Amino acid sequence: MRKIFVLLILLLIPAVLAACGEDKPAAAPEETSATGAVTTLPETDPSTEPQTSELTAAPTSDITSQHTSAEQTQPRTAAPTVTSAPAASVTQAASITSTAAPKLPSTKAEILAKYSAVMDKAKAEKIAFKKVQYQEVPQDKREASGAVTGILGSFIDQLFTGKAKAEKNPAIGAKGGDMNDFPVVNAAKGCYLTDVGLIKSASAKKLANGNTQLKITLKDEKNAQPYWSAKKGDSVGGVFDLARKEDFDETLASLPINDPYYDITYYDCTAVLEYDARGAFVRLEQTTYGLADAGFKTLLFGTPNTLKFVVVDITIITTQ
Repeated sequence: MRKIFVLLILLLIPAVLAACGEDKPAAAPEETSATGAVTTLPETDPSTEPQTSELTAAPTSDITSQHTSAEQTQPRTAAPTVTSAPAASVTQAASITSTAAPKLPSTKAEILAKYSAVMDKAKAEKIAFKKVQYQEVPQDKREASGAVTGILGSFIDQLFTGKAKAEKNPAIGAKGGDMNDFPVVNAAKGCYLTDVGLIKSASAKKLANGNTQLKITLKDEKNAQPYWSAKKGDSVGGVFDLARKEDFDETLASLPINDPYYDITYYDCTAVLEYDARGAFVRLEQTTYGLADAGFKTLLFGTPNTLKFVVVDITIITTQ
Protein backbone atom coordinates (compact mmCIF):
# COMPACT_ATOMS: atom_id res chain seq x y z
CA MET A 1 0.00 0.00 0.00
CA ARG A 2 2.99 2.27 -0.47
CA LYS A 3 1.30 4.52 -3.08
CA ILE A 4 -2.39 4.36 -2.24
CA PHE A 5 -2.57 7.40 0.04
CA VAL A 6 -0.48 9.40 -2.39
CA LEU A 7 -2.72 8.56 -5.35
CA LEU A 8 -5.82 9.51 -3.42
CA ILE A 9 -4.58 12.94 -2.44
CA LEU A 10 -3.13 13.59 -5.90
CA LEU A 11 -6.46 12.85 -7.61
CA LEU A 12 -8.76 14.59 -5.16
CA ILE A 13 -7.05 17.86 -4.30
CA PRO A 14 -6.87 19.43 -7.83
CA ALA A 15 -10.62 18.87 -8.28
CA VAL A 16 -11.52 21.04 -5.30
CA LEU A 17 -9.07 23.93 -5.45
CA ALA A 18 -11.89 26.47 -6.02
CA ALA A 19 -14.28 24.88 -3.54
CA CYS A 20 -15.38 26.52 -0.33
CA GLY A 21 -16.41 24.40 2.56
CA GLU A 22 -16.54 24.07 6.28
CA ASP A 23 -14.44 21.73 8.33
CA LYS A 24 -16.06 18.73 9.85
CA PRO A 25 -14.89 17.21 13.12
CA ALA A 26 -12.38 14.45 12.68
CA ALA A 27 -13.65 10.93 13.10
CA ALA A 28 -11.56 9.06 15.64
CA PRO A 29 -10.42 5.61 14.57
CA GLU A 30 -12.18 2.71 16.15
CA GLU A 31 -9.51 0.65 17.80
CA THR A 32 -10.03 -3.06 18.09
CA SER A 33 -8.32 -4.28 21.19
CA ALA A 34 -6.58 -7.60 20.51
CA THR A 35 -6.60 -9.95 23.45
CA GLY A 36 -3.32 -10.81 25.09
CA ALA A 37 -4.43 -14.28 26.19
CA VAL A 38 -1.75 -16.93 25.92
CA THR A 39 -2.41 -20.65 25.70
CA THR A 40 0.16 -22.79 27.50
CA LEU A 41 0.38 -26.49 28.19
CA PRO A 42 0.03 -27.86 31.76
CA GLU A 43 3.32 -28.84 33.32
CA THR A 44 3.85 -32.36 34.70
CA ASP A 45 2.67 -32.71 38.29
CA PRO A 46 5.78 -33.31 40.42
CA SER A 47 3.75 -35.68 42.59
CA THR A 48 3.65 -38.24 39.77
CA GLU A 49 7.43 -38.36 39.51
CA PRO A 50 9.20 -41.31 41.25
CA GLN A 51 10.61 -40.38 44.66
CA THR A 52 13.89 -41.62 46.09
CA SER A 53 12.11 -42.83 49.17
CA GLU A 54 9.89 -45.13 47.09
CA LEU A 55 12.90 -46.79 45.53
CA THR A 56 14.72 -47.55 48.81
CA ALA A 57 12.08 -48.10 51.50
CA ALA A 58 10.93 -51.73 51.95
CA PRO A 59 7.96 -52.96 54.11
CA THR A 60 10.33 -55.03 56.26
CA SER A 61 7.97 -55.35 59.23
CA ASP A 62 5.32 -57.18 57.21
CA ILE A 63 7.87 -59.47 55.60
CA THR A 64 9.39 -60.39 58.99
CA SER A 65 6.06 -61.28 60.60
CA GLN A 66 5.18 -63.76 57.83
CA HIS A 67 8.42 -65.84 57.80
CA THR A 68 10.24 -68.19 60.14
CA SER A 69 13.33 -67.27 62.05
CA ALA A 70 15.41 -69.12 59.46
CA GLU A 71 13.90 -67.02 56.70
CA GLN A 72 14.62 -63.87 58.67
CA THR A 73 18.32 -64.52 58.18
CA GLN A 74 18.00 -64.41 54.37
CA PRO A 75 19.06 -61.26 52.53
CA ARG A 76 16.24 -58.72 52.07
CA THR A 77 17.04 -58.33 48.40
CA ALA A 78 14.78 -61.33 47.70
CA ALA A 79 11.59 -59.35 48.41
CA PRO A 80 9.95 -58.71 44.99
CA THR A 81 7.29 -56.37 46.33
CA VAL A 82 9.87 -53.75 47.24
CA THR A 83 10.75 -53.01 43.62
CA SER A 84 7.41 -53.59 41.87
CA ALA A 85 5.65 -50.42 43.03
CA PRO A 86 8.53 -48.01 42.24
CA ALA A 87 8.96 -49.66 38.84
CA ALA A 88 5.35 -48.85 38.02
CA SER A 89 5.92 -45.26 39.09
CA VAL A 90 8.95 -45.00 36.82
CA THR A 91 6.99 -46.42 33.88
CA GLN A 92 4.16 -43.95 34.48
CA ALA A 93 6.57 -41.02 34.68
CA ALA A 94 8.28 -42.07 31.47
CA SER A 95 4.90 -42.25 29.73
CA ILE A 96 4.01 -38.72 30.86
CA THR A 97 7.33 -37.36 29.67
CA SER A 98 7.16 -38.99 26.26
CA THR A 99 3.65 -37.74 25.41
CA ALA A 100 4.10 -34.14 26.60
CA ALA A 101 4.03 -31.64 23.69
CA PRO A 102 6.63 -28.86 23.39
CA LYS A 103 5.75 -25.78 25.38
CA LEU A 104 4.29 -22.89 23.39
CA PRO A 105 5.97 -19.47 23.50
CA SER A 106 4.12 -17.45 26.11
CA THR A 107 5.70 -14.05 26.76
CA LYS A 108 5.78 -11.21 24.24
CA ALA A 109 9.54 -11.66 23.92
CA GLU A 110 9.23 -15.39 23.20
CA ILE A 111 6.43 -14.87 20.67
CA LEU A 112 8.32 -12.11 18.85
CA ALA A 113 11.49 -14.22 18.77
CA LYS A 114 9.61 -17.17 17.26
CA TYR A 115 7.80 -14.96 14.74
CA SER A 116 11.10 -13.43 13.62
CA ALA A 117 12.80 -16.83 13.37
CA VAL A 118 10.06 -18.32 11.17
CA MET A 119 9.82 -15.26 8.90
CA ASP A 120 13.59 -14.85 8.54
CA LYS A 121 13.98 -18.55 7.75
CA ALA A 122 11.29 -18.46 5.06
CA LYS A 123 12.79 -15.40 3.39
CA ALA A 124 16.35 -16.78 3.53
CA GLU A 125 15.26 -20.11 2.04
CA LYS A 126 13.25 -18.34 -0.69
CA ILE A 127 10.21 -20.53 -0.34
CA ALA A 128 7.47 -20.79 -2.97
CA PHE A 129 4.45 -18.68 -2.01
CA LYS A 130 1.24 -16.99 -3.14
CA LYS A 131 0.44 -13.42 -2.07
CA VAL A 132 -2.97 -11.73 -2.16
CA GLN A 133 -3.13 -8.04 -1.17
CA TYR A 134 -6.17 -5.77 -1.23
CA GLN A 135 -7.62 -2.67 0.44
CA GLU A 136 -10.91 -1.63 1.99
CA VAL A 137 -12.12 1.91 2.78
CA PRO A 138 -15.02 1.64 5.28
CA GLN A 139 -17.94 3.95 4.53
CA ASP A 140 -18.20 5.03 8.16
CA LYS A 141 -14.53 6.04 8.21
CA ARG A 142 -14.74 8.70 5.48
CA GLU A 143 -15.07 12.41 6.15
CA ALA A 144 -14.37 15.54 4.07
CA SER A 145 -15.28 19.22 3.86
CA GLY A 146 -17.03 21.10 1.03
CA ALA A 147 -16.87 19.73 -2.50
CA VAL A 148 -14.37 17.09 -1.45
CA THR A 149 -17.20 15.06 0.06
CA GLY A 150 -18.88 14.27 -3.25
CA ILE A 151 -15.60 13.53 -5.01
CA LEU A 152 -14.48 11.27 -2.21
CA GLY A 153 -17.64 9.19 -2.39
CA SER A 154 -17.49 8.89 -6.19
CA PHE A 155 -13.84 7.98 -6.72
CA ILE A 156 -12.24 6.63 -3.58
CA ASP A 157 -13.24 3.00 -4.19
CA GLN A 158 -11.74 3.11 -7.69
CA LEU A 159 -8.29 3.91 -6.34
CA PHE A 160 -7.79 0.64 -4.51
CA THR A 161 -7.59 -3.05 -5.31
CA GLY A 162 -10.65 -4.95 -4.07
CA LYS A 163 -10.62 -8.45 -2.62
CA ALA A 164 -12.20 -10.17 -5.65
CA LYS A 165 -9.73 -8.61 -8.07
CA ALA A 166 -6.76 -9.44 -5.85
CA GLU A 167 -7.80 -13.08 -5.49
CA LYS A 168 -8.07 -13.46 -9.28
CA ASN A 169 -4.59 -12.03 -9.80
CA PRO A 170 -2.37 -13.15 -6.91
CA ALA A 171 1.36 -12.61 -6.88
CA ILE A 172 3.19 -15.94 -7.24
CA GLY A 173 6.70 -16.44 -5.90
CA ALA A 174 8.58 -19.45 -7.28
CA LYS A 175 10.95 -21.49 -5.11
CA GLY A 176 14.32 -19.73 -5.07
CA GLY A 177 12.81 -16.63 -6.71
CA ASP A 178 12.36 -12.98 -5.76
CA MET A 179 11.44 -12.43 -2.09
CA ASN A 180 11.39 -8.63 -2.28
CA ASP A 181 7.78 -8.29 -1.10
CA PHE A 182 7.81 -11.03 1.54
CA PRO A 183 6.48 -9.00 3.34
CA VAL A 184 9.03 -6.37 4.44
CA VAL A 185 9.90 -4.63 1.18
CA ASN A 186 13.49 -4.22 -0.06
CA ALA A 187 14.87 -6.03 2.98
CA ALA A 188 16.91 -9.17 3.64
CA LYS A 189 14.89 -10.32 6.65
CA GLY A 190 11.25 -11.12 7.22
CA CYS A 191 11.00 -9.10 10.45
CA TYR A 192 13.10 -6.29 11.93
CA LEU A 193 11.16 -5.55 15.12
CA THR A 194 13.15 -6.18 18.32
CA ASP A 195 11.56 -3.78 20.85
CA VAL A 196 8.98 -5.81 22.79
CA GLY A 197 7.67 -2.54 24.26
CA LEU A 198 6.07 -1.68 20.90
CA ILE A 199 3.83 -4.75 21.06
CA LYS A 200 0.26 -4.06 22.20
CA SER A 201 -0.67 -7.72 22.60
CA ALA A 202 0.65 -11.15 21.64
CA SER A 203 -0.69 -14.69 21.86
CA ALA A 204 0.09 -18.24 20.79
CA LYS A 205 -2.14 -21.27 20.37
CA LYS A 206 -2.15 -24.79 18.96
CA LEU A 207 -4.40 -25.35 15.95
CA ALA A 208 -6.49 -28.45 15.27
CA ASN A 209 -4.16 -29.45 12.41
CA GLY A 210 -1.19 -29.57 14.79
CA ASN A 211 0.34 -26.28 13.62
CA THR A 212 1.02 -23.28 15.85
CA GLN A 213 -0.49 -19.83 15.38
CA LEU A 214 1.11 -16.61 16.64
CA LYS A 215 -0.73 -13.28 16.77
CA ILE A 216 1.02 -9.95 17.31
CA THR A 217 -0.67 -6.54 17.44
CA LEU A 218 1.49 -3.39 17.55
CA LYS A 219 0.85 -0.12 19.34
CA ASP A 220 -0.30 2.97 17.42
CA GLU A 221 2.34 4.94 15.54
CA LYS A 222 1.99 8.28 13.74
CA ASN A 223 3.70 8.74 10.35
CA ALA A 224 5.55 5.43 10.54
CA GLN A 225 7.92 4.78 7.64
CA PRO A 226 8.67 1.61 5.68
CA TYR A 227 11.87 -0.13 6.74
CA TRP A 228 13.55 0.27 3.34
CA SER A 229 13.18 4.06 3.61
CA ALA A 230 13.76 4.73 7.32
CA LYS A 231 16.09 1.78 8.08
CA LYS A 232 14.32 1.62 11.42
CA GLY A 233 13.26 -1.83 12.52
CA ASP A 234 11.59 -0.91 15.81
CA SER A 235 8.53 0.52 14.12
CA VAL A 236 5.35 -0.59 12.38
CA GLY A 237 7.50 -0.47 9.25
CA GLY A 238 9.75 -3.18 10.67
CA VAL A 239 6.94 -5.69 10.19
CA PHE A 240 4.50 -4.26 7.61
CA ASP A 241 4.58 -2.65 4.15
CA LEU A 242 3.78 1.08 4.51
CA ALA A 243 3.51 4.29 2.49
CA ARG A 244 6.53 6.63 2.32
CA LYS A 245 6.29 10.17 3.72
CA GLU A 246 8.45 11.64 0.95
CA ASP A 247 5.86 10.61 -1.64
CA PHE A 248 3.32 12.89 0.00
CA ASP A 249 5.78 15.75 0.33
CA GLU A 250 6.60 15.66 -3.38
CA THR A 251 2.94 15.47 -4.38
CA LEU A 252 1.78 18.34 -2.18
CA ALA A 253 4.70 20.56 -3.21
CA SER A 254 3.68 20.30 -6.87
CA LEU A 255 0.09 21.49 -6.31
CA PRO A 256 -1.13 25.16 -6.38
CA ILE A 257 -2.33 25.18 -2.77
CA ASN A 258 -1.47 26.85 0.53
CA ASP A 259 -0.63 25.29 3.87
CA PRO A 260 -0.86 21.64 2.86
CA TYR A 261 -0.54 19.05 5.60
CA TYR A 262 -1.13 15.38 6.17
CA ASP A 263 -0.66 12.73 8.83
CA ILE A 264 -1.15 8.98 8.78
CA THR A 265 -1.74 7.17 12.04
CA TYR A 266 -1.31 3.40 11.93
CA TYR A 267 -3.29 1.55 14.58
CA ASP A 268 -4.12 -2.06 15.50
CA CYS A 269 -1.69 -3.39 12.88
CA THR A 270 -1.83 -7.16 13.33
CA ALA A 271 0.18 -10.11 12.01
CA VAL A 272 -1.15 -13.68 12.35
CA LEU A 273 1.47 -16.32 11.52
CA GLU A 274 0.98 -20.10 11.20
CA TYR A 275 3.92 -22.52 11.19
CA ASP A 276 4.28 -26.31 11.41
CA ALA A 277 6.02 -28.61 13.92
CA ARG A 278 9.35 -28.15 12.12
CA GLY A 279 9.11 -24.35 12.44
CA ALA A 280 8.42 -23.96 8.71
CA PHE A 281 6.24 -21.12 7.38
CA VAL A 282 2.66 -22.06 6.42
CA ARG A 283 0.54 -18.89 6.30
CA LEU A 284 0.69 -15.19 7.19
CA GLU A 285 -2.15 -12.66 7.34
CA GLN A 286 -1.24 -9.03 7.98
CA THR A 287 -3.77 -6.23 8.50
CA THR A 288 -2.90 -2.55 8.82
CA TYR A 289 -5.26 0.32 9.61
CA GLY A 290 -4.12 3.73 8.36
CA LEU A 291 -6.04 6.88 9.37
CA ALA A 292 -5.18 9.58 6.79
CA ASP A 293 -5.74 13.20 7.85
CA ALA A 294 -4.99 15.76 5.08
CA GLY A 295 -5.87 19.38 4.39
CA PHE A 296 -5.01 22.53 2.41
CA LYS A 297 -6.23 26.02 1.54
CA THR A 298 -7.12 27.26 -1.93
CA LEU A 299 -4.91 30.02 -3.35
CA LEU A 300 -7.68 32.41 -4.43
CA PHE A 301 -10.01 32.30 -1.46
CA GLY A 302 -7.96 30.69 1.27
CA THR A 303 -10.78 28.25 1.86
CA PRO A 304 -9.77 25.36 4.09
CA ASN A 305 -10.46 21.84 2.86
CA THR A 306 -10.03 18.70 4.89
CA LEU A 307 -9.99 15.03 4.07
CA LYS A 308 -10.04 12.13 6.53
CA PHE A 309 -10.43 8.42 5.81
CA VAL A 310 -9.23 5.01 6.94
CA VAL A 311 -7.63 2.48 4.61
CA VAL A 312 -7.56 -1.15 5.72
CA ASP A 313 -4.78 -3.03 3.92
CA ILE A 314 -4.92 -6.84 4.05
CA THR A 315 -2.09 -9.11 2.88
CA ILE A 316 -2.37 -12.92 2.88
CA ILE A 317 0.68 -15.05 2.06
CA THR A 318 0.51 -18.86 1.85
CA THR A 319 3.21 -21.40 1.13
CA GLN A 320 2.99 -23.33 -2.15
